[in-house]
Amino acid sequence: MADEDLNAILKAIKKEERPTWEEISRESPITEAYWALWQSLIVEDGCSWRIWHSEAKKLVVVPQARTGEIIRVYHNVLSGGHLGFTKTMEKIKENFYWGEQQQFKVESRSETSSSSSSSSDPSSEEG
Repeated sequence: MADEDLNAILKAIKKEERPTWEEISRESPITEAYWALWQSLIVEDGCSWRIWHSEAKKLVVVPQARTGEIIRVYHNVLSGGHLGFTKTMEKIKENFYWGEQQQFKVESRSETSSSSSSSSDPSSEEG
């Protein structure tokens, strides 16, 4: 599954033709960020991956539309209890990547804590 930001890059990767900066500069900042990572992105078995060459590790590239869902699952379900926001994001970054992840982190704090059924505020927990 891809979103608009990722779609142009995925099409180019499948064709093995990197778009020029002139072509990509008309796209969103997120698409530009993926373009800058061209050498680190692959499509394998229908899934997009970012390769961390320094660690020989593959991370699933997540469309922006699905990032909130991943945060909620990691925060509410996979931890067996509520992790603080910082620890939740650390766990997510072990397996997933999306453009402008740091910016999304700040914007999503209130979204994640409002979806929490716990009385504690995960955005106030730092570790």
